Amino acid sequence: MINKEMSGVVEERLNSSLPHTSFGNMKTALLLVDVQDVFYSSNHLVRSSFPNFPEKTAALLNICRSMGVEVVHIHAFYKDSAWLRYGREINPERWGEERDAVGEIPEPFAQPLPTEKVVRKTTFDAFIDTDLHEYLQSRGIQQLLVAGLVTSCCVLM
Repeated sequence: MINKEMSGVVEERLNSSLPHTSFGNMKTALLLVDVQDVFYSSNHLVRSSFPNFPEKTAALLNICRSMGVEVVHIHAFYKDSAWLRYGREINPERWGEERDAVGEIPEPFAQPLPTEKVVRKTTFDAFIDTDLHEYLQSRGIQQLLVAGLVTSCCVLM
């Protein structure tokens, strides 16, 4: 989880032009969750509620990359997922043929670099049926920054 010191560093970097500050001695990774077309660009309500999201996300990525923070992109891919079928059952009016599969088109401002890990999740939780936990452990990650979309539902730690 983010501690207060790290949270302050990220906020300071996003709102200023001061030189970069370290996250301390702990190896850190940024989990960028569900920053995909279907959840932002294709959703008028989200776009209008969070108009600065693209700029803030791009700034966060630039800061993390420049500080050597490992970036891991979490992309939802719900085609044929039990979660998607359940969502259609409980909210049939919100699902049509065009929403039968949530693809994984990342937003242009959050494109993964070729060297960055992309985890493709088929449930809300990126730790279920993926190699995310093992990957973070193998990289020696000790603390996580978590940012993105739908995080109130899709960050289950």
